[in-house]
Amino acid sequence: MPKIGPIEILIIVLLVVVVFGASRIPKVGESLGKALHNIRKKNDFEEETPKPKVVKKLEDDAVSAKINEKIAETKKES
Repeated sequence: MPKIGPIEILIIVLLVVVVFGASRIPKVGESLGKALHNIRKKNDFEEETPKPKVVKKLEDDAVSAKINEKIAETKKES
């Protein structure tokens, strides 16, 4: 891979100035920065998004059984 030296960098900078104009370079840089920020933010959000919890039916049945027992006890006492 060819090495990029100071002369090549200077040529690239001059081409950017010619294409965009000196006054638009800060706006272009700002737009690129915002785009990169949004991409990183989206990637972080996707990684931090919690996965839905899976509730096992057995646990639901056990809880339901306990609730039904309490209801039956309460009805007997009444």
